[in-house]
Amino acid sequence: MFDQYLQITNEIIPSSKVKEERKLVLLSDLHINNQKMIKKLKYIKDIIQNINPNYLCILGDIVDNPEILANDNMIQFIYQFIKDLTLHTPTFLVKGNHDFITYNDKRYQPIYHEPFWQMLNQLDTVHVLNHNNIVDNDILFTGYFQDFSYYYNNNKHHENSEQMLRSLTQYKDIIRKHDNTFNIFLTHSPIAFNNQKIIDLLESYDLILCGHMHDGCIPFGLGNGTRGLISPDKKLFPKKARGSSILTTSTSKEIELIICGGIVKIQNSAHKFLQPLNHLCPMQINTLTLTNNQEPKKEKFILNKKLH
Repeated sequence: MFDQYLQITNEIIPSSKVKEERKLVLLSDLHINNQKMIKKLKYIKDIIQNINPNYLCILGDIVDNPEILANDNMIQFIYQFIKDLTLHTPTFLVKGNHDFITYNDKRYQPIYHEPFWQMLNQLDTVHVLNHNNIVDNDILFTGYFQDFSYYYNNNKHHENSEQMLRSLTQYKDIIRKHDNTFNIFLTHSPIAFNNQKIIDLLESYDLILCGHMHDGCIPFGLGNGTRGLISPDKKLFPKKARGSSILTTSTSKEIELIICGGIVKIQNSAHKFLQPLNHLCPMQINTLTLTNNQEPKKEKFILNKKLH
């Protein structure tokens, strides 16, 4: 089964803003739903620790349904995994829709479980970013939380870029000009980046990192394009569902958008008839090397390890 394999994409990103070489690992869409995932999670942890990155970026959907965070055993299980994973690595984390939205009584509703996220944020190396910035040496990390009103309207999944645009304008520290740092913007869903006004608002950023799209559910992780088969909002053949692409502001500034393929492609909370498709899609993470003395380069899927 291909969901027992891990594909790793390596990319070199040159910038004069970076004073010394740094390596980042991108991880998203774990969709943890029970403790039976312990073998897979340990495998992922061991791989990432072997890479030994300078930073880890977790791009949302740690859990499949926030209701499991009402269970003390599950809280401890997930907390211990994150603690072990991030033990020696500064980690920047943003929440995804599955981390706080559930479906009950035929309605979608938010459940925040803030004490759990506060526990993670109190770990020495973990920063749960929620509309704020953190600077480490010459790199600025910004996390933006896409809230319930972004994802749902009248009980329908409708990712509202205009809502995100209005929200972003309220956070002056996010949208102000950031000089003398390499600027990275983290949020869960990339779907709103079809809105040119949002791209223009984030002109100060060099790199945008997202998850959410599950690699467009492309079987076997084939190809180097950005189109997928289907998006989380159930649109067919989305243009920006995987890989990296360039967003261009109205002033011709280029911002690279990278979408992490994620670990789980068809989550447990999806329709049962879709879940066998998971076996056709490998787990995926990204490594990024920020440097000031190399040419840009991308090596897709250079490491292919099987979960034993």
